[in-house]
Amino acid sequence: MKDSQQYLIAKYSADVRRMELRNIGIILAAGDTVVSRFLSEEDAQFVNDINVYRRWVAYWNGVISGERPIPVNSAKIAKTDSRFMAELLKTQDGNYRLFDGGSVLDNVSAEDIDAAADYLFKELVSVEKKSVIETPHDQLKVTTNELMEAAGLLDREDFQTPYKVVCQIGRVQKPLIFDYAVIRAQKVRSVFQRVKVHGQQSVCSSAFMFEQLTESAGFKRKNCAALINADDDELTSDEIRSNIDLLEDRATIINVANYSEALDRVRQMAA
Repeated sequence: MKDSQQYLIAKYSADVRRMELRNIGIILAAGDTVVSRFLSEEDAQFVNDINVYRRWVAYWNGVISGERPIPVNSAKIAKTDSRFMAELLKTQDGNYRLFDGGSVLDNVSAEDIDAAADYLFKELVSVEKKSVIETPHDQLKVTTNELMEAAGLLDREDFQTPYKVVCQIGRVQKPLIFDYAVIRAQKVRSVFQRVKVHGQQSVCSSAFMFEQLTESAGFKRKNCAALINADDDELTSDEIRSNIDLLEDRATIINVANYSEALDRVRQMAA
């Protein structure tokens, strides 16, 4: 057995310039056994190109299984060689990176390595599954929180949730609270508000808030985002279509039902 029961953490960065990293998998070695765990394609929808993600996972698994040699241009290194994980660590590029996670403290036998890998994956990578979503608004909140995380906003210093801005409404000043905001140089860059597009009160309240933000605070409509969740069938409803039209006159509509497109829109507005 290797003295060091080492594991690597696979990470993804949507923008290599910003290097906002998100864990996508782990690789664990114990003895002459090396195993991996990666996010499913369903859970990795935050990547820019799922086909590229699929190729990287297949490549790393190919090296681990022995189907692909490392290093590429010299004699193949076996998994029993102490240099194997160090060479595997070099197989990274661009958006897809490997980092040394250290060593597992407990003694892991080849028979226990799968359980150890499952534990590491759960602790460091896996996406928590929500077993019960009580209401459509709960679902919208869960999805938009995941969306902000996937866009790399949660760890940014210029990101605030929730965000309070004071607006002049008639003769009085009132605080309006938005779900998310990006602040630059003490100025609001963009705001995001969850809107229950099925509910008249939520739609009218959010429309009023967007209107006050643009009129009294001089904010641009294109930098206001209404986060909604409506599938294709719901979009054909006259009532929901009318609610969306009301919002669209005052904000950019981001429909999280189309997760990939919504993620691009959030990234653009926060860039």
